[in-house]
Amino acid sequence: MVRPFGRLRRTRNDADYPRLDTPELSAEDIAEDLPKAKEIVAAMQRLLPHLQPW
Repeated sequence: MVRPFGRLRRTRNDADYPRLDTPELSAEDIAEDLPKAKEIVAAMQRLLPHLQPW
């Protein structure tokens, strides 16, 4: 479920700090990744109550 996190993080970074050779994000890219991001958020919301403070 959290496997796509690394790629999503890199994609966000490329969008925030674009290079000349970085393609722009399309609406299709965002629509494809949004469910994955929502799954990650939901999983972390379920996990957080079980973590001990450190």
